[in-house]
Amino acid sequence: MAPAGPRRGRARPHEAPALQDLLGGQIDALADSSSWAPHVKSGKLRLLATWGEKRTRDFPEVPTLREQGYDVVVDAPNGIGAPKGLEPAIARRLREAFKAAAASPEFAAACDRIDAPLRYLDALDYEKYIAAAYKKETALIERLKLKELMAKG
Repeated sequence: MAPAGPRRGRARPHEAPALQDLLGGQIDALADSSSWAPHVKSGKLRLLATWGEKRTRDFPEVPTLREQGYDVVVDAPNGIGAPKGLEPAIARRLREAFKAAAASPEFAAACDRIDAPLRYLDALDYEKYIAAAYKKETALIERLKLKELMAKG
Protein backbone atom coordinates (compact mmCIF):
# COMPACT_ATOMS: atom_id res chain seq x y z
CA MET A 1 0.00 0.00 0.00
CA ALA A 2 1.20 3.48 -0.67
CA PRO A 3 -0.12 6.92 0.05
CA ALA A 4 -1.05 8.85 -3.04
CA GLY A 5 0.39 12.31 -2.98
CA PRO A 6 3.03 14.64 -4.27
CA ARG A 7 6.00 13.01 -2.55
CA ARG A 8 6.30 10.04 -4.90
CA GLY A 9 9.11 11.51 -6.96
CA ARG A 10 11.89 11.12 -4.40
CA ALA A 11 12.46 8.63 -1.61
CA ARG A 12 12.97 9.82 1.94
CA PRO A 13 16.06 8.42 3.73
CA HIS A 14 14.12 5.86 5.80
CA GLU A 15 12.31 4.48 2.74
CA ALA A 16 15.30 2.95 0.95
CA PRO A 17 16.07 0.21 3.54
CA ALA A 18 12.38 -0.70 3.85
CA LEU A 19 11.99 -0.90 0.08
CA GLN A 20 15.07 -3.10 -0.16
CA ASP A 21 13.64 -5.38 2.54
CA LEU A 22 10.39 -5.65 0.58
CA LEU A 23 12.16 -6.37 -2.71
CA GLY A 24 14.40 -8.89 -0.95
CA GLY A 25 11.51 -10.72 0.71
CA GLN A 26 12.42 -9.83 4.31
CA ILE A 27 9.07 -8.07 4.78
CA ASP A 28 5.70 -8.74 3.17
CA ALA A 29 4.27 -5.23 2.79
CA LEU A 30 5.25 -1.60 2.86
CA ALA A 31 3.25 1.58 3.46
CA ASP A 32 5.32 4.18 1.68
CA SER A 33 4.81 7.33 -0.32
CA SER A 34 7.37 7.46 -3.07
CA SER A 35 9.85 4.75 -3.80
CA TRP A 36 7.45 1.99 -4.81
CA ALA A 37 6.10 3.43 -8.08
CA PRO A 38 8.93 2.40 -10.46
CA HIS A 39 8.90 -1.12 -9.02
CA VAL A 40 5.15 -1.44 -9.48
CA LYS A 41 5.49 -0.23 -13.08
CA SER A 42 8.26 -2.76 -13.74
CA GLY A 43 6.21 -5.62 -12.27
CA LYS A 44 8.50 -6.28 -9.28
CA LEU A 45 5.88 -5.17 -6.76
CA ARG A 46 2.09 -5.24 -6.63
CA LEU A 47 0.30 -2.14 -5.42
CA LEU A 48 -2.56 -3.10 -3.11
CA ALA A 49 -4.11 0.29 -2.42
CA THR A 50 -3.54 4.00 -2.55
CA TRP A 51 -4.40 6.31 0.31
CA GLY A 52 -5.75 9.29 -1.60
CA GLU A 53 -9.27 10.57 -2.05
CA LYS A 54 -9.46 9.04 -5.53
CA ARG A 55 -7.53 6.59 -7.68
CA THR A 56 -4.31 7.79 -9.26
CA ARG A 57 -3.83 8.42 -12.96
CA ASP A 58 -0.77 6.15 -13.12
CA PHE A 59 -2.49 3.25 -11.33
CA PRO A 60 -6.21 3.60 -12.17
CA GLU A 61 -6.84 -0.10 -11.58
CA VAL A 62 -5.69 0.12 -7.95
CA PRO A 63 -8.47 0.94 -5.48
CA THR A 64 -8.16 3.42 -2.67
CA LEU A 65 -8.29 2.34 0.97
CA ARG A 66 -11.73 3.94 1.23
CA GLU A 67 -12.96 1.85 -1.70
CA GLN A 68 -11.77 -1.23 0.18
CA GLY A 69 -13.80 -0.34 3.26
CA TYR A 70 -11.19 1.55 5.29
CA ASP A 71 -12.29 5.10 6.04
CA VAL A 72 -8.76 6.47 5.65
CA VAL A 73 -7.64 9.17 3.26
CA VAL A 74 -4.12 10.51 3.51
CA ASP A 75 -2.66 13.14 1.28
CA ALA A 76 0.82 14.49 1.56
CA PRO A 77 0.76 18.26 1.27
CA ASN A 78 3.98 20.18 1.33
CA GLY A 79 4.34 23.49 3.10
CA ILE A 80 6.92 26.23 3.12
CA GLY A 81 7.78 27.88 6.41
CA ALA A 82 9.70 30.95 7.50
CA PRO A 83 11.02 32.17 10.85
CA LYS A 84 8.48 33.55 13.30
CA GLY A 85 8.41 37.30 13.15
CA LEU A 86 9.19 37.56 9.43
CA GLU A 87 8.40 41.05 8.20
CA PRO A 88 4.86 41.13 6.77
CA ALA A 89 6.04 42.72 3.52
CA ILE A 90 8.56 39.94 2.95
CA ALA A 91 6.00 37.27 3.85
CA ARG A 92 3.53 38.81 1.38
CA ARG A 93 6.16 38.84 -1.42
CA LEU A 94 7.04 35.21 -0.73
CA ARG A 95 3.36 34.14 -0.72
CA GLU A 96 2.80 35.95 -4.02
CA ALA A 97 5.86 34.27 -5.56
CA PHE A 98 4.82 30.80 -4.39
CA LYS A 99 1.26 31.31 -5.59
CA ALA A 100 2.55 32.40 -9.02
CA ALA A 101 4.89 29.40 -9.16
CA ALA A 102 2.06 27.01 -8.24
CA ALA A 103 -0.04 28.49 -11.06
CA SER A 104 2.72 28.11 -13.64
CA PRO A 105 2.59 25.59 -16.48
CA GLU A 106 5.98 24.26 -15.36
CA PHE A 107 4.67 23.41 -11.90
CA ALA A 108 1.53 21.82 -13.37
CA ALA A 109 3.73 19.71 -15.66
CA ALA A 110 5.96 18.65 -12.74
CA CYS A 111 2.90 17.58 -10.72
CA ASP A 112 1.55 15.72 -13.74
CA ARG A 113 4.83 13.82 -14.19
CA ILE A 114 4.54 12.35 -10.68
CA ASP A 115 0.75 11.94 -10.75
CA ALA A 116 0.37 14.46 -7.92
CA PRO A 117 -2.70 16.60 -7.39
CA LEU A 118 -2.18 20.29 -8.07
CA ARG A 119 -3.39 22.26 -5.08
CA TYR A 120 -2.40 25.59 -3.60
CA LEU A 121 -3.42 26.87 -0.18
CA ASP A 122 -2.36 30.27 1.08
CA ALA A 123 -1.10 30.66 4.65
CA LEU A 124 -4.41 30.89 6.52
CA ASP A 125 -6.07 28.11 4.52
CA TYR A 126 -2.99 25.91 4.92
CA GLU A 127 -2.95 26.50 8.69
CA LYS A 128 -6.63 25.47 8.85
CA TYR A 129 -5.91 22.39 6.73
CA ILE A 130 -2.98 21.32 8.93
CA ALA A 131 -4.98 21.86 12.15
CA ALA A 132 -7.85 19.73 10.81
CA ALA A 133 -5.47 17.02 9.57
CA TYR A 134 -3.65 16.96 12.92
CA LYS A 135 -6.93 16.58 14.80
CA LYS A 136 -8.13 13.81 12.47
CA GLU A 137 -4.84 11.88 12.55
CA THR A 138 -4.51 12.24 16.33
CA ALA A 139 -7.98 10.72 16.70
CA LEU A 140 -7.00 7.87 14.35
CA ILE A 141 -3.81 7.18 16.34
CA GLU A 142 -5.84 7.06 19.55
CA ARG A 143 -8.60 4.90 18.04
CA LEU A 144 -6.07 2.37 16.71
CA LYS A 145 -4.05 2.52 19.95
CA LEU A 146 -0.88 3.03 17.92
CA LYS A 147 1.08 4.52 20.84
CA GLU A 148 0.46 1.38 22.88
CA LEU A 149 1.42 -0.85 19.95
CA MET A 150 4.63 1.11 19.35
CA ALA A 151 5.54 0.90 23.04
CA LYS A 152 5.30 -2.89 22.87
CA GLY A 153 7.83 -2.89 20.03
